[in-house]
Amino acid sequence: MELSFDYQYQRYGDDVQKCYCGSEKCRGTLGEKLSELAPKPQESPLRENSPRQQKKKDSGSLEQSLSRITRDDGCLSSPDNALQLSRLMVQTDSIEHRQLILTTIQSTTDAATLKRFLNYQGLNILWSWMVDVNEYPALIRGECKLDIIRALQGLPISTKNAVEDSKVIKVIKEVVR
Repeated sequence: MELSFDYQYQRYGDDVQKCYCGSEKCRGTLGEKLSELAPKPQESPLRENSPRQQKKKDSGSLEQSLSRITRDDGCLSSPDNALQLSRLMVQTDSIEHRQLILTTIQSTTDAATLKRFLNYQGLNILWSWMVDVNEYPALIRGECKLDIIRALQGLPISTKNAVEDSKVIKVIKEVVR
């Protein structure tokens, strides 16, 4: 008995690539047309009132979410909140919200909390923000990059490899030039 697996490749265009697997259940070609793979409306994985969508509706604004995980002084209230901070960072696109989050990172001094933030891809997210900043007007761009660098200064980065792996060092060198 031979095992075969349908990888469900997508076919682009009308050119069909023949499959030579020899399985009895094989459809004879690699990939289906994109229209054949699109889910039908009744097959949608998220129903209108699903728990996931309800959670998004209940989560409120970024300011509310940030106030739930920070203390009165603007610091993260515990290491357990580093994951929520990373999630908020991924979700936000506005300059104002990013600056609020950067202020939170700069205000947080607890090493365990900041290490946990780094473990939750904090450097990679900051790198993506540095790359995104290039789309802003010049005056705002410089200010945002400096805010990110200030946030980086307070992080307990233990090895040079962590900075190099996140590509942050390349962007910092460009800012310095």
